[in-house]
Amino acid sequence: MKLKAPVLLILTVIILFSSCTLEPRTDIFGFCRRMNKAEAGVTLDDTAFYYDGEEYSTFINLSGCECILALSTDAEACVESLRLTALNTESSLDEAKQNAVFTYCVGLFSVLTNRPKEEITALLSDNSVDASAVSFTENSVEIEQEKYCLFLFTNTQLISFYCTLN
Repeated sequence: MKLKAPVLLILTVIILFSSCTLEPRTDIFGFCRRMNKAEAGVTLDDTAFYYDGEEYSTFINLSGCECILALSTDAEACVESLRLTALNTESSLDEAKQNAVFTYCVGLFSVLTNRPKEEITALLSDNSVDASAVSFTENSVEIEQEKYCLFLFTNTQLISFYCTLN
């Protein structure tokens, strides 16, 4: 009888700790829930995505900057990569739009990689990527980590942030 109390206590602790951890891989619905919890500004509606045979896409507005968010999944329907693209509908983006796109992108990367936003921001900063990099100029940055890769590609027509899990 005395043995049951410690065993129950240990099982309770294990259950509590396991229920508080994030599953590293998630489907589109879980990804949207995590992103909505992490980012207060723009709500991702998991029913607004359309599937084109290869990826799930939706349109989002970030402080007046129209963007396309595309999520790719693996065979088990878990999100394995994302791309946020802004098309050039105006000659340049003001500082508010640059900050909105960059901040949202950091949030997306954070949710996909299960890394804190501060870590993602520091990694991007170490590679000379900040809000000012969100512009319609020629630029390309690739950042490889052990478990994921981040990319930024910009030109006169588009700005595209990409993240994929390894």
